[in-house]
Amino acid sequence: MVLAVGEDDVAYEAAAREAVELARTSGDTLTLAASLSNLSDAALRQRRFAEAQGLAEESLAAFQRLGDPFDTAGVLANLAAAALELGDVVGARAWLAAAAAAAKESRSNERYAWVLDGLAALAHGSGAPERAARLTGAGALLAEHDIALGLFEQARRARTVAELRTILGGARFDRAYEEGAALTPVEALDLGLSRSEG
Repeated sequence: MVLAVGEDDVAYEAAAREAVELARTSGDTLTLAASLSNLSDAALRQRRFAEAQGLAEESLAAFQRLGDPFDTAGVLANLAAAALELGDVVGARAWLAAAAAAAKESRSNERYAWVLDGLAALAHGSGAPERAARLTGAGALLAEHDIALGLFEQARRARTVAELRTILGGARFDRAYEEGAALTPVEALDLGLSRSEG
């Protein structure tokens, strides 16, 4: 699914690119990091995964220089999403492990939700549908209470849920989803990073 590019998207990307150039000129690391992250999000939405990865890598370096675990977790989740879409399961797992550590450090439900969404997609793509359903349940509960996922993540979640319902059947999916919703964020992250079906 490619999300439609509207005038707002074009204007958003143009403004973010302008902000990147201004930040480079002025040496404003925070604006540079945030603007590169925004461009990475836009590239993900448009399925330009290699571009999203490059932008996220540069953003990550800047956020790490700033010592910001909240935004570092978000950029690491973008890197994992791009890697997974490009077929790099090993890379996606490594990015998600780093994102989980940053999310734990930030203690942000928003970042927990973003990382859990990535872990659910990874589990689904790795042939672990019950674990994917549990992670979907854990992440959805956090998202309902505190934040909404980005457009790319919303589309991926909808696709993942539909496919998991088909694979597991409605009752089995619902049971696993509810089991996931009962987990704490840290328990869910640990489940997502485990190698067992769980």
